Amino acid sequence: MICNGTHGMSVGSLGQYPDRVDYVENILVRNAAMYNSSEGARIKVWPNAFSEKSVSLVGGGGSGAVRNVTYEDMWLDNVDYGLTITQCYGQDDEEECFKHPSKLNITDVTFRNVRGRTNRVFSPIVAHLVCSSPDTCSNIVAQDIDIRTINGSNLVTCRNMDEDLLDVNCVDWSKGYNPA
Repeated sequence: MICNGTHGMSVGSLGQYPDRVDYVENILVRNAAMYNSSEGARIKVWPNAFSEKSVSLVGGGGSGAVRNVTYEDMWLDNVDYGLTITQCYGQDDEEECFKHPSKLNITDVTFRNVRGRTNRVFSPIVAHLVCSSPDTCSNIVAQDIDIRTINGSNLVTCRNMDEDLLDVNCVDWSKGYNPA
């Protein structure tokens, strides 16, 4: 599959409505190429608090689960972020998100053999892997990842997941490398 000018291969957004339970499981994305996109591979979940990113983008507080999702053999070119996991979707203030962790758990996600180049939008960061609590994400794996900015950087913001399972160059999320 070849995609040009998209928001990426996205799971979500999920957890937007407090009265709904969202489940997504057993997803395999393989042999995909993303060009000129805001994201490459992405999972986006709302926090457990009302968030208002814009007049038409409001929500939070829903529950459910994302399980057994694999992104494999992907090529990226001119994307803003190569990989994204966020449980703070719709919330500009991640600290507020961490005070109200998502009620939607993310488990058994694998990014494998993902390669390519990001643009300058979030340089020097190439990916954003942030869960709202260590209790809401488990078994997030990144293997054989080679995503770089056009300047060669390969930094990834990581929080609240087991970094021993991430074959990426994690940096402290609080250094100001948060997504817009």
